[in-house]
Amino acid sequence: MTELNPSPRMRARYTPEQLTFLRKHLPEYERRNTTFKRGEAKKYAHETALEYIVEFGLPGELQGSEEAESRLKEAMYNWYKNTTKRTRRKAEDEFLSAFRATPQVQSYEVATVCAPIAGPSTQVITMDISSDSMAISQATPLSTGAVNGTTETPQLSNASVTSPITISLSDAFKSDITDAATLSTCMQAHARARGGPTPLSGVIDTLFEAIHQQTRNRANPVEYITIDTNAEPCYVLLQRFKDACALFPVTVMHAGLSGPAAATKALEMKLRKTAVWTPTVSVVASGHKKDGADSMADELARINVDRRRRGEFMVDSFIHSAAVELLLLTREGRWFSESTARDAMWESDESEWLAGAIILRGFIRCKSLENPKKLEYERWLRAYEARWREFRDEHRQAMMAEILMGAKQDIVAG
Repeated sequence: MTELNPSPRMRARYTPEQLTFLRKHLPEYERRNTTFKRGEAKKYAHETALEYIVEFGLPGELQGSEEAESRLKEAMYNWYKNTTKRTRRKAEDEFLSAFRATPQVQSYEVATVCAPIAGPSTQVITMDISSDSMAISQATPLSTGAVNGTTETPQLSNASVTSPITISLSDAFKSDITDAATLSTCMQAHARARGGPTPLSGVIDTLFEAIHQQTRNRANPVEYITIDTNAEPCYVLLQRFKDACALFPVTVMHAGLSGPAAATKALEMKLRKTAVWTPTVSVVASGHKKDGADSMADELARINVDRRRRGEFMVDSFIHSAAVELLLLTREGRWFSESTARDAMWESDESEWLAGAIILRGFIRCKSLENPKKLEYERWLRAYEARWREFRDEHRQAMMAEILMGAKQDIVAG
């Protein structure tokens, strides 16, 4: 009796119907392959193998084998794994070939499909690398309208009227009419223009700057933290970022990760940087000796810079809190954020106390809050409440009071 080959690899040729079945499940495999949970993609490939058996049966060389099902599962997993690698390698080679062929490129087209705004139209988006902006051209037919109450038939013509509109990536984040697909394409183009092992860093910096621009003109920061969360720039822009990143293909890479996981990694790297407060060093503390007038002017300049940086630090904390609440972070990222909220109360600067309380409120406002965590967060809130009495700045003390009262209400409501 001839023994079957014990190797799980199968060299059988698939029929067109079988290839259609395999390719139908390929996008879901790629999505699970980019998640931080190990083994999700392989598990999905094994589940697909069971559906394959139900629809097509076992291959001829595996019939009669005791390990037929396990061998088919491994063969299916190898097919998905190798196909994903070939697709990614092909996309990278095409991009590198196009980039080397045009070393002096100033602009290139990054998207050709957008939802029409009014009437039949087509939008073309072009990003200018030198100015970090995109040009959106909307093409409309030459004549559509009504004459004496009757609809005029559009005339066929090879020409079209275009009206170019230039928009930056920051404006794309802030625009209410930018859909997720268009924003995702713009972010990918921005990352390709930047290059390097961490190409999404520029995208994250632009996202933070867009949020800062929309919160910078608020006269009273206390009003900012008490308005409806759905209207806050942090939540609105981060939700747009989340929806756009879900459409990332596996060719988008950042710090060794691909697809949507690359965007999550880039965001977490930025949050780690902005979670640490570093005060501006004064002239006296730096050891430089200057005249009295110069020293006073420098110290006043340092105070003004420090005041502005503290305001930016608070906005970064609101972004951090919103990322926690919108479930944008991985398990490791949530652990870092939780340790920041837990340890910030023991720092020496009151700005860090306030930032820690803001991040803690993000955890409290998450939909699922287990009872052990609820008791732990209540203990942290009492510690922050004790810190509230030690604030020297009345403005930050008022913000802290708003945060603590809101967090307590959220715990009771949760």
